[in-house]
Amino acid sequence: MSQPIPYVVSTDFSEEEAGGVAGRGTVRTAALDGELTAIKSTLDQTLANLALIQRDDGALLDGTVRLHTLSVEVRALLASQAWVVRGVWLTGTVYAMGDTVSKDDIIYLCMEAHTAGVFATDLAAEKWGQVTATSTASLTSFAPTGNLSAVNVQAAIQELDDELRPSVSLLNHQLFNGL
Repeated sequence: MSQPIPYVVSTDFSEEEAGGVAGRGTVRTAALDGELTAIKSTLDQTLANLALIQRDDGALLDGTVRLHTLSVEVRALLASQAWVVRGVWLTGTVYAMGDTVSKDDIIYLCMEAHTAGVFATDLAAEKWGQVTATSTASLTSFAPTGNLSAVNVQAAIQELDDELRPSVSLLNHQLFNGL
């Protein structure tokens, strides 16, 4: 399917309202229906195109990416055999340097040949290097520091906000007299 036809407003009802056209008691239903039909057509085409590339869970549709759609750099990396795609990380598996795995929707590269034990331990021992970015702040680890006990970025931000908000509010009240 080709790209959706962009929706272009063809009737500006605000001008009619400002000009008091027909006392604004009468709506030009044919014009309104035309606008809504154009919006529906664009939306239907957009949804049809989206279904071609996206799964119901929001991830990229399986089989969508083809070799020719990859950048020259990615194709060169794949051709170099610098890594071997192994799938989902599994404990007890023997991994070689250059193996790639996925764990919690993040891609890791094996930096040292080893037999997988506990993933967090292997990661801390730098047997794995993270290749893709963490998807959310709640999945990004954080080393507790000072009086923070959070172990992920989102929780650390929340702790700081909870701790500082009352002080900032009091300071603002004192400085600006509640303004």
